[in-house]
Amino acid sequence: MNDGNKVDYHQFGLQADYLLSKRTDVYAEGVVQFTKSGNVANVYGTDPSSSSRQIVVSTGIRHRF
Repeated sequence: MNDGNKVDYHQFGLQADYLLSKRTDVYAEGVVQFTKSGNVANVYGTDPSSSSRQIVVSTGIRHRF
């Protein structure tokens, strides 16, 4: 709930990538975001949090053809 004050977002992200072969790798990513003054956190591309903090984690495997 923003009452017209400036919103301060603080965000930290970490990524890791590991090659399984010349064309295949696995990856993991985590993002933590928090706000002050009761504002809702919302990491880009996700649903807004119901609180002032949000953690988003994604993993995957990629193969290049």
